[in-house]
Amino acid sequence: MNDPHDNPSPEDPSTNKTPSDEPSAYNGPQIPRHPVPPGYGPLPGQQPPPAYSPTPAYNPPPAWTKGARAAYHAGPYDPLVSGDYSGWWQRGIALVRTLWKPMALVQLTLNGPLLVLGGLAAVPVTFNGLSDDGWIDDPAVVLPVAIPIVLIAVLASLVVQLATVEIALQHVTGRPVSVGAALLTGLRRLLAFIGWGIPAGLLIALGAIACLLPGLYVAAAMITLPVLVLVERGGIIGRAFNLFHADFGASAGRVATIFAVQFALGGAEGVVGIVAGLDPTGVTSIAVSVLFAIASGVFLAPFLLTTYADQRARLEPFTTAQLVS
Repeated sequence: MNDPHDNPSPEDPSTNKTPSDEPSAYNGPQIPRHPVPPGYGPLPGQQPPPAYSPTPAYNPPPAWTKGARAAYHAGPYDPLVSGDYSGWWQRGIALVRTLWKPMALVQLTLNGPLLVLGGLAAVPVTFNGLSDDGWIDDPAVVLPVAIPIVLIAVLASLVVQLATVEIALQHVTGRPVSVGAALLTGLRRLLAFIGWGIPAGLLIALGAIACLLPGLYVAAAMITLPVLVLVERGGIIGRAFNLFHADFGASAGRVATIFAVQFALGGAEGVVGIVAGLDPTGVTSIAVSVLFAIASGVFLAPFLLTTYADQRARLEPFTTAQLVS
């Protein structure tokens, strides 16, 4: 039996399609094209706008120059660097108030034994068979004893000077304040201090011989030598002069103040010493000298450190954080 779908009828409209009857592919709506309008031109009597130029490349801020305000670099809360004389004085006094006890203990490590030795020397004694009135006048007896004592005292004073500055450095750099660690640091840097101190002392002496003012100038430039020995390495003498001249006016004002305070302390010691000299044993005079030496050392160390920081901040960008090692 045949399936009627196998032989469709010619009358079936579905079998009589032509190619034109198939739908064409869809190409989207046909939008009429319009001519491009003519270019915009300036109105009559007007000039065309200038050509666009790209924004110039970003340039960094101008380079730091010597003599700029130190506070611009370190900030107003830096514990050492100040932008003016008032800030320098306030920072120095703040360090003295905070650190006077450990700094005084460091000073006592030298001045305490000297006080004891001075007291013993004031007691009538006999030495090598000579009375106290005669043996001290005999160089053959005195020099073998005095020279080692003086040498030890000088070396100890250098260690103590470095250690007192190190106490201030410990505080401003966030380290624990330790008298023992400060003395060890001073002992380690002793040879460097001697090595740089000898040429510095010779320069000061030569300046004083030539004329008093050159000697004072070299002494003023070398005043921060203990700090330089502690925080820097190499070229200390030249570095001290460079720091001093970075801002001569600021350096001179600070150093002059330090000299004036030291001179005032010396004058006060002289006045008190006159009264202390009434003690026939001499122990009171020695005690007064030791107390004023301690006061001088406690005052001097913080102001040497702040002076160094101000000088360095005027020579190069510097903050106290750079001292942390």
